[in-house]
Amino acid sequence: MTSHVLARTSASQLDYKCPQPLALRVGTTLLEESSPMMNQDPFAGESNAFENTTNPILDNTDFRTLATPQHRLGGYLLDWALAVLTLGIGWLIWSAIVWKDGLTPAKQILGMRVFAEVGSHPASWGHMFIRQVLIPLSIALTSGALGAVTFGIGGLLLLGLDHFWILKDTKRQRLTDVFAKTLVYNEAK
Repeated sequence: MTSHVLARTSASQLDYKCPQPLALRVGTTLLEESSPMMNQDPFAGESNAFENTTNPILDNTDFRTLATPQHRLGGYLLDWALAVLTLGIGWLIWSAIVWKDGLTPAKQILGMRVFAEVGSHPASWGHMFIRQVLIPLSIALTSGALGAVTFGIGGLLLLGLDHFWILKDTKRQRLTDVFAKTLVYNEAK
């Protein structure tokens, strides 16, 4: 039975070297402490069991991809549809619950997540509030003021610039994402 199990394992699994238990590696005796080599790393040259592993939060190139502009547009339209269908109240409550995970209601349904550009971790509730409320509000106020001066044309251009920036940007960010320092990843399987 053992040979049958070994036949089904890959060669890389058989070559795996288990590191010494931490207690054996760290433990010292009085003789070792007085050794002239005390300041040298006793484990130099040893292989680390974790050296070939990747951290999915720090190294996002292996498992996450940026959401496409089409996916982002679908999320934007779905968020608006959910807000209208729930009279805004349901969408606000749902948003307040999922913002802590870097989500909006539509992003939760479509499998997207907002990550902080610095630190590469999901955006916090406060970060999402700034991204979803404060920055769009400031853009709307600016476009309204600009529209009042330019008879609506300047305001429409600013709003359009926010939404079409995603097509120009290599990180697929809207201006809202640029100001909030966020990235949107596709996590749908």
